[in-house]
Amino acid sequence: MEVRLSKEQFEVLLKAVYLGDWMVNANRVPGEYLQEFVELEQQLLYLAQKAGFTRIVEFDPTLSRFFHTSEFDEALQPFIEEYDDIAFWDGLVDRMADRDFEETYGDAAARMPPDDRFNKYGVCVDKYESEIETHGIDRLRIAEA
Repeated sequence: MEVRLSKEQFEVLLKAVYLGDWMVNANRVPGEYLQEFVELEQQLLYLAQKAGFTRIVEFDPTLSRFFHTSEFDEALQPFIEEYDDIAFWDGLVDRMADRDFEETYGDAAARMPPDDRFNKYGVCVDKYESEIETHGIDRLRIAEA
């Protein structure tokens, strides 16, 4: 297979692969990384080095591996931070809404018409979205048992 990319497009591809690899492997420990992502990234970094992308890639002869330069890594951190922030808030709202919906409707939810279930679930979501939008986590507390 042959793919033709401009240098600008190749750099965007390197960024996309970096972010994709980060998404699937950042939460794993070395030795448990999903190798298909690692291998693809290593192949692209090899091509990047051959193409002269020295501000993006460097080779460590001791480890026989390519790495992103700190400059490249730092330039992508805002994307990761933005994603993490949004994922945190969305995940928090979804989990709390799921809990409240389940506690309120339980097995009856399965017998609801889809529109009713969607609307009632939406009320749970809206409650937490409004709370978080107004107060962040300031008023979220664990109730004493």
